[in-house]
Amino acid sequence: MALYIRTNNAVANVTPQNSVSFTLEELQRMVGGLIEVVHLETDELMICNEEGKILYLPYNQAATRMARTKGHDPHDRIMGNVVICSAEEMGERG
Repeated sequence: MALYIRTNNAVANVTPQNSVSFTLEELQRMVGGLIEVVHLETDELMICNEEGKILYLPYNQAATRMARTKGHDPHDRIMGNVVICSAEEMGERG
């Protein structure tokens, strides 16, 4: 089950509509635009808005804190809503 972390610090469990993997459209809808995939040290993926900083999306404190605990750049700030999921939920097969 994936996590959906909104800029208001609300965190919710989410599952793909087809119960297997998210579609591009689902992910774009959740992050509000083009997606960027950030690989975390925990073998999880953080899906965020590729243009979050350019568009001045709101700072996502909860996602930034979580990303840092999972090995992401300690100086980076996550902007906008994000989804944290497994590679399988992203449609990547091992």
